[in-house]
Amino acid sequence: MALVGISYPFRKEGGEFPARDKDSEAVRSNILSLFNCDVRSRVMRPDLGTDVTLFVFESIDSLLQAKLQRSIRQTIAKGEPRATVTDIQFVEQGTKIQANVTYEVNGIEENIVVDVGTKTV
Repeated sequence: MALVGISYPFRKEGGEFPARDKDSEAVRSNILSLFNCDVRSRVMRPDLGTDVTLFVFESIDSLLQAKLQRSIRQTIAKGEPRATVTDIQFVEQGTKIQANVTYEVNGIEENIVVDVGTKTV
């Protein structure tokens, strides 16, 4: 697991730095930190992180979307087991490709947006 109980991005709250998160906020922070860390970049935890940066300059088609979905699901399952991914939708924002990831924590659905690549013209 990533930074358990510490908010990400770091912020000061109630005289405490870094601020602590509630359970659902901690899960969201952990997922964000997973996607801001490349796999094999952490010294003692090389399995933690994501490999979506490998797909940055690939052309987006149904095969690549399936690979990205599998990668996102594996990253979250491995790094934040409290979250269960229920849906992943890809959206083009200009030249960026973003993944709208819907996941469930303690029976409550949450949503997070993750940049997964750039569109080649």
